[in-house]
Amino acid sequence: MRVFFAVSLLLACMPAVAKPVLTVTCAEPEGPRTDFYRGKFEDKRDGFSGVTPTFIFDSEKPRSATVLFGPAAWAKDAGAKDSGAFEAAVIVRNSEQISLVASTGTHIIQLYTLFPKKGIAYFTLHKYLPFEDGVASATTLISKCTFSSN
Repeated sequence: MRVFFAVSLLLACMPAVAKPVLTVTCAEPEGPRTDFYRGKFEDKRDGFSGVTPTFIFDSEKPRSATVLFGPAAWAKDAGAKDSGAFEAAVIVRNSEQISLVASTGTHIIQLYTLFPKKGIAYFTLHKYLPFEDGVASATTLISKCTFSSN
């Protein structure tokens, strides 16, 4: 009985180890962007050249995911290092879609919607660039993705 109690106490004191339960890796996202600058709308094509966004869902944080983007191809060529990971909050999660929101700065909000059965993801970015009289920008990119349950 003492051995059982000691083992139970030891297991209860050990920190839980997070285990990835789903990893989503996407190809380079691309799509339209609309800027509002100097009183006019301007439509452009946009994307993250050389970037393969990755979303990691783990057992310890069911309401969030770790998002990895890394620098764009032009930034890598200029010597930029990894841009780091950030957390995104899960706002919808079911078998059809997983939607997450994040903000990586004062002037940007991101919405990511992953569609596991379709193998795609949408990346919607709203940002404000505070130079001259300011630029409001909205971008919706799409990417094919691989969903891997661990």
